Amino acid sequence: MNKKYSNTVFFVSISISLAIVLWGLLSPLAFENISNWLFATISKQFGWFYVLSMAIFLSFSVWIAYFSRFKNIKLGKDDEKPEYSMFSWFSMLFSAGMGVGLIFWGVAEPLNYFLNPLNAVSGSREAAIFAFNKSFLHWGVHPWAAYSTIGMALAYMQFRKDQKGLISSLLIPLFGENFGKTILGTNNNSFNYNYYCNHFCFYTVRKRYKINFKFKYLFINNFINFLFLSWSNS
Repeated sequence: MNKKYSNTVFFVSISISLAIVLWGLLSPLAFENISNWLFATISKQFGWFYVLSMAIFLSFSVWIAYFSRFKNIKLGKDDEKPEYSMFSWFSMLFSAGMGVGLIFWGVAEPLNYFLNPLNAVSGSREAAIFAFNKSFLHWGVHPWAAYSTIGMALAYMQFRKDQKGLISSLLIPLFGENFGKTILGTNNNSFNYNYYCNHFCFYTVRKRYKINFKFKYLFINNFINFLFLSWSNS
């Protein structure tokens, strides 16, 4: 991927993001109604898919780490040494993967589920079981299995196969580097799957960080409000 190609993905993604922000500023009520509808629809119709996917990620991580013939493959060249110590890696992982989210939601999330359970009476024993099950699903080994699966694949392609650290690189073993250029019988790069794959991933990651920073703001805002009673907690 050349520099022009990378800039195209970046600027198109930013343009879409700015358009959505502008929509929210100019028509907040319509934006809120559509966002709530999308969230409710996805949660109701695809909640089972989310739980199943996390279970598959966990099973795959355990299998490839302990039982598969690939468990001893180094995520780098055979003669290379790790750049960071195990302690440094765990420090970075927990800072990036958990961070302020766990501090903010570590208590708030199970309490929220306890008071507002699904298919149970608020404050009951069943509500407590539901609260802990959901909280462990979100903060236990399941999300780490998803992180490690994608991270392992990216590291393998980048540091062992000398490919770019992009999600589209993960598709090369399946389709080859020139797969996208032959779609619909054209050599036009506009049909290259790398473009659409990287564009989609850039946008979804940006949305993920937007939500993450929102939680951080809420945590810091409420923390300072609790100490000094000066900031709004809205």
